Amino acid sequence: MAIHIEVISELGEDALEVIWNNTNDAIFTLGQDGAVLNANPSFTAILDWAIDEIKGVTPPSFLYNISI
Repeated sequence: MAIHIEVISELGEDALEVIWNNTNDAIFTLGQDGAVLNANPSFTAILDWAIDEIKGVTPPSFLYNISI
């Protein structure tokens, strides 16, 4: 599920935090350099990686070629 910028501003930060913390989908954010900035609890539960283990890691290149 992709959330567009317009939807983010309409929902507000509190609603996005609820989604981030309660979805069953693994979600992570990337910085401009492609490194992982953060991941939600489902991401860490599904992959069994602690957030500190993946912060700063650059995901495989196949993830960059995904279009929504």
